[in-house]
Amino acid sequence: MSEVAPGIDRLVIGIVADDGFPARIAQALIPTAEAAARAAFDGDHEVAVESVVDSLPLNAAGEIPLGDAGAMLRERHGWDAVVYLTDLPRLGLEGPGLVGDFDHRNRIVLLSVPALGVFGVRRRARRVVKEGLRVIFTEDVGEAEPVMINNPVEARLAPIRRTSAPDAESSLFELTGLRGYLQLFAGMVRSNRPWRLLPSLSGALAASAAVGAFGVFYTSVYQMSDSLTAERLTGISLFAVALFVVWLILHNSLWERPAGPAPNRRAVLYNAFTVVTIGMGALIMYATLYVILLVGAVAVIDSDYFASQLGHPVNFTDYLDLAWLSSSLGTVAGALGSSFDNEDAIRSATYSRRENERHRLIERLDDKHEDKHDDEPSDERGDDRHV
Repeated sequence: MSEVAPGIDRLVIGIVADDGFPARIAQALIPTAEAAARAAFDGDHEVAVESVVDSLPLNAAGEIPLGDAGAMLRERHGWDAVVYLTDLPRLGLEGPGLVGDFDHRNRIVLLSVPALGVFGVRRRARRVVKEGLRVIFTEDVGEAEPVMINNPVEARLAPIRRTSAPDAESSLFELTGLRGYLQLFAGMVRSNRPWRLLPSLSGALAASAAVGAFGVFYTSVYQMSDSLTAERLTGISLFAVALFVVWLILHNSLWERPAGPAPNRRAVLYNAFTVVTIGMGALIMYATLYVILLVGAVAVIDSDYFASQLGHPVNFTDYLDLAWLSSSLGTVAGALGSSFDNEDAIRSATYSRRENERHRLIERLDDKHEDKHDDEPSDERGDDRHV
């Protein structure tokens, strides 16, 4: 191993994580960070790791001012190095997404959690942090070649490659290829947990249940569900869910509008994610509604009365079809009910909304560094690094 900066008796590493999934991963990274730092200094230094939940801001270009933000965190907490876990996907220079950025000069490791995919996220995060700390504590950057972050099988599915030159001031690790896009997209969905939308759609679910209950009490719906084939019922369900998704996106202004080549790529990614996330939330609501109406139909409608209305003996399949059609009718009405739901909770499920919140944080960071600039010579300030 190359020599490291001398004179360090006690090393303090700070792990900063966005609230939610990154914060839970951060707790599992504390032993890894301790071991990696001790190995980097050949075990001759005392190592302490501190963990906080916080979010770093974004500038007007949608980038994290990594150098300034890291300097602010080190000064505030007295850290020697910073590891930051973000739940925002970071677009890569060449590939679909940035997995990590290791800033050698400022001793900052940035890890984009969505780029780690769905399975084995903690294991991959430990490998990235271990490699990141090894790189930032190495003076000879040319020797800081990346280790395998994915295992050989994973590397064939979604390879992670170093895209920066060995002598650059930072090491960039990006996903590559179409499968890299799929891993990033799946990781975005996993990090965002679309099932959390259900409590936010309580108004829509109530309106859907109220309208769907008409199917349990009105015989015309009995006969209609009995006459429809499974293919027609499937088509009606898909139409109802699609209408519900479109209404939620338009009503809550969730559609991202591109402005320029780079923002266009981000807009495409975010819009696709929004459709999938809202769609999964709508499907979960639909399934919940289906179970409610099915239980209600079995409990309320006597089988003999049901048979007299249909004109033939009934079985459980007839109850399933009735609940199926009633759920589709209720879902269409649920779109109107969603107008009374918590719009902030629904919008928070999209990355564009969370990025807008990070943009407002940049003003606080700028104010802190304006005050610091008045007291420090310009040549003592670290260069800004962006990701």
